[in-house]
Parts: sequence; structure tokens; C-alpha cells
Amino acid sequence: LEASAWQRSDFIINAAYERGMAVLGVLNHAPEWGSYYDEPYASIGLEEAPDVDLFAAYATRVAQRYGDKVSAYEIWNEPNGVTGWAPNINPELYTEVLIAAYNAIKAVNPDTLVVAGVLGAVVDSPFTMDPRKFVQRMYAAGAQGYFDALSFHPYHYSLKFGDGKYNIFEPWKANSPLEQVLAIRQLMIDNGDEALRIWASEYGLPTFGLNGVTEDQQRDYIADFLVEWAKLDFAGPAFLYTLRDAFLNGEITEATSFGLFKYDPVTGQWVAKKVVDWLMEFLADPENPTDPGTVTPPPRNIIEAIAVALQSVFEQIRATVQLFQQ
Repeated sequence: LEASAWQRSDFIINAAYERGMAVLGVLNHAPEWGSYYDEPYASIGLEEAPDVDLFAAYATRVAQRYGDKVSAYEIWNEPNGVTGWAPNINPELYTEVLIAAYNAIKAVNPDTLVVAGVLGAVVDSPFTMDPRKFVQRMYAAGAQGYFDALSFHPYHYSLKFGDGKYNIFEPWKANSPLEQVLAIRQLMIDNGDEALRIWASEYGLPTFGLNGVTEDQQRDYIADFLVEWAKLDFAGPAFLYTLRDAFLNGEITEATSFGLFKYDPVTGQWVAKKVVDWLMEFLADPENPTDPGTVTPPPRNIIEAIAVALQSVFEQIRATVQLFQQ
């Protein structure tokens, strides 16, 4: 039973290692028997906060199994949402888990990087916590010294990353992913972690469903993000989510349509979305990226500005409701 549980990750990690690819592992799941709480929150589709000691033991087993085949480990995934840290978002408990996992991994291999935070770009709500507040409380709980980098997921489907700078004429941008990551960086500096970097360990846009975008917009937003992220002097690696679309119960969904490739049912082949051509050129010469195309103009007047602001608010509410429903 245990051997079969390792098979999938063994295959992926060994295949990457054979090809000289670095792997960022994500330690993100607790079975009901490994939860910090007694209630079975996993049975309603939520990730349960893990038992601190059991999670540290698990981190030890993983680090021992994969050695230098895994370059870095993220500790959990988006714990600033109740779907990722049930039943209550708790930066203090997350910090306990982080410290225990850090010590466990470093005891096996001191050179393996430990990445903390793994935070979603959300705002405060009954179901989510602003990542700036989460990081602040992490530091207050003693997280400093127990991670080698912080990571952040700057998703936004209606605002390009590079367009997120706050100004008095666009007050809704105060909560943009760009403003959030700049504030997180300042918290790192204030707490003596200026030498560390922030990794963007997930970014992408879906091309199907209620919040889905066109392939043109997916291309334009990803192009903007990669170019603008590289300009930040504290920026670490950036990861696109994900390589190809997937199917849930045989159907494409919003959550499974972030891929750079899509399935063509006519030919039975995986074909590139529009972003791939730009990516090929960008990776060939990242210092001189090509113009990705259409740029969304700023609001022309105060009425349009208000409409854009309201749209942003509605999207945040809708995303929060969907998060709860999921």
C-alpha cells in the first residue's frame, strides 16, 4: 500500500531528475488521521490543518526519499483561505507547522530550500485573509529564520500584474497583487529578511467557465506578468500554472482550463494555445520580449472608473463565494 502511494511522485520526480530539471515539491495534504483537529473537514472538500508533529515526520520521510532530486519544498498551499486551511485561517498554527517542517527537512539535507507562505492574492473576507496580514502575523509568531524564501500566487483575471500600482484615481488597486507583493517585501525588510526573495510559484488564467478569458487575454496577461515580475529586484523564480488543460469526470472546467495546451477532440491531439508562441520567443531571448499585443486602456472618465471599480469588487465577492462553494 505504501509503495503504491509513492508511485506517482516517484515517476514524476525521477523523470525530471533524469532530464536535469529542478523540482519544487509542495507538501500539501493531511489525511483525516493526520489533522490538527478531530472534525473530518476533508469530507466536505477542505484541506485540513495538519498535526504539527505528524507533518514534520512526513516532511522527514519525503526529504529522505528524494534527497537532492528535489531542490526546494513549499510548505502547504494557500493557507490564507479556508479551503486550504480548515476550519479557521490561522497564521500562528501555520508558523508552527512551518518551523517543524523546516527543522525536519534541514536535518536531512541542509542545502534543500524551504519556501513559506504560498499565499493567494485575496482580500479579507469570512473565508480568506489578506496575504499582507498573514505574513505580518507569521513574523509575529516567530517565522523569521525558518524559511529560505516566501512564495505568492498573484492571480488576477481582470488586471494585468504590471498595471496594479495604486494611485488616488484608481483606489481599487490598493489590493492588487502588485501592491500586495510590494507590502510583503517591506515586511520582509522590516523583519531582517531583505536577503531573501519572493517566488511567484503559481500564475495563470483559465480559458473556460464563468471567469474564463480568451486565449488572447491569457497570452497578454502572462506576457505582462513575466516581463514585469522580472523587473522586481527581489523576484525569485516564476511558475506558470499549468502545462495543459485537464478533465474532471470527463469534462473541462474552469479550474482545469489554465493550461498552455488544450485538447483537440477532432484530431485527438494536444495543441498550443496562443500564449505558447510568445513564450517560445520570450524564452529564446528574455531580455528582449516581443510585444504581446493588445493593451487594455485606462478608464477614460470617472464614470468608467467607477464601473471598473465595481466590477473589481463584484469579482472579489464572486471569487470568495466560489471559494466557499468549492
